[in-house]
Amino acid sequence: MIRTTVLRALVLTTAFAAALTPVTCLGEKNSNRLPTKATKKLPPELLSLVRQKKMPIHSPILVRVFKEEAELEVWKQDTTGRFQILKTYPICRWSGDLGPKLQEGDRQTPEGFYRVTPELMNPHSNYYLAINIGYPNNFDKANNRDGSLLMIHGDCWSSGCYAMTDEQISEIYSLARDSFQGGRPSFQVQTYPFRLTPANLARHRNNPNLAFWKMLKIGNDHFEATHLEPKVDVCNRLYVFDAQRPPNSTKPLVFNPTDKCPAFVVNTKIARRALEKQRADELEYAQLLEDNVPAAPIYSELDGGMNKVFLARFSDRLTLSKRLGLDLAQGALVGELMSINISYAKRFENSYYRPGTKWAYVIMFDPSQEKKNYNELDERADYFYEAVTSSQGMVSTTRGIGQAYLGAYKDKNDKWFDGGKTYKLTVPPNPPAKQFWSITIYDTYNRTGIDNKTQNTDLSSRDEGLRKNPDGSVDLYVGPEAPAGYEKNWLQTNPGEAWFAYFRLYGPLEPHLSWSWKMPDFEDVTQTTGAK
Repeated sequence: MIRTTVLRALVLTTAFAAALTPVTCLGEKNSNRLPTKATKKLPPELLSLVRQKKMPIHSPILVRVFKEEAELEVWKQDTTGRFQILKTYPICRWSGDLGPKLQEGDRQTPEGFYRVTPELMNPHSNYYLAINIGYPNNFDKANNRDGSLLMIHGDCWSSGCYAMTDEQISEIYSLARDSFQGGRPSFQVQTYPFRLTPANLARHRNNPNLAFWKMLKIGNDHFEATHLEPKVDVCNRLYVFDAQRPPNSTKPLVFNPTDKCPAFVVNTKIARRALEKQRADELEYAQLLEDNVPAAPIYSELDGGMNKVFLARFSDRLTLSKRLGLDLAQGALVGELMSINISYAKRFENSYYRPGTKWAYVIMFDPSQEKKNYNELDERADYFYEAVTSSQGMVSTTRGIGQAYLGAYKDKNDKWFDGGKTYKLTVPPNPPAKQFWSITIYDTYNRTGIDNKTQNTDLSSRDEGLRKNPDGSVDLYVGPEAPAGYEKNWLQTNPGEAWFAYFRLYGPLEPHLSWSWKMPDFEDVTQTTGAK
């Protein structure tokens, strides 16, 4: 039995490798030899999740993509034979606008139901790894839509593709590869403009693509109601889902994408469940229209989008479309990107507490925000993107009066803070605060205290149980898990979320004002602490 299983796995692996002809995205071509990146095993955390959800390692997968939310879901079949959600990945970049791809060069990412076979897997992509989703499919061809090389790939650059980070596509590629090694000849990719909820459809009710989206919703509802992969056919230039021969029919069921649809029925078990969902959704949709919920603009005026978790990291990759209309949504997004840049990568003269440190002055203006000949607009954007209000006491230079605010956005190695890593900050002995000191961590995108399991985002010298070193210094830790023995000195972050910190001295004393008391920078100690 073991020998047979090993032989079967070797045969499948060999067949899979042989099928991997060089598929390109944006024109790159290479040999068929498999690079190491294409043969990586699933990371331990993901493998543990697969086992926890009772999903055989080689069971089929199904991929769902949502543009507006900029999310990609990987579903995997469990031991019951139904698909369950395995992991949701934020999309780093997609191009175009909401709506299907119509022609080569329009930068649109496709929408519809696609099928990926082994030969569409590209291990040699210039964009780390790539999966060709198979555009154009039969529906696209029947409706005279053209284009080629539409991918899910890495490197966070998109020209009609769904671009992920290299780390993300490595996992997605491995999941797809393992499903093929289980004997499945293909897997389905469902791509949508947004989650097809009544609320979203009501918001986009004026969009010319609404009828197309409602057709996609039928397949979406079949899947969501049953967690079974919908069977997809095309006839009369329309999608048809889960069709089967009528009772007592002896004719084979043949679909021609451009011809009239043959007589068919929908599997009754699937149809009943889907119909219940559709009726409930239609009632909610009708009520939303009656309530006249605000309608979204037909065009976003942007070239695609990205999940908010990537805005700071890849702010240069979200661009305006060729349409130059400047609506409020566009202006707000551009303004936020500018504010992120001003706030988290400060370039003001003397903005850092002392030479060589990553600690910056949080407030770079007088509370009046006015100079003799100009208003401090950039300085204002810097602070008020992060915070709400200011006062004269927050910029006091009088010993023992007011507060001193310092902000940290990067570690000592000039790397942005990562919620999946553990950092150490040593507060030196004799902090120059007449009253007390505190440190608070904030969510980079929401600019509020991090929503963690401990519901605590602040530590201060007033905290009972704070562990101190013999010389009076205090080691603080910020990360997803507390190092052993330092639970009272720890603030929890969330993996996948960025953060920043404020250090406050209440009643700052002369050593702070003269820089003679030097706060070190945060140090990444993920490996040395053993934190996950």
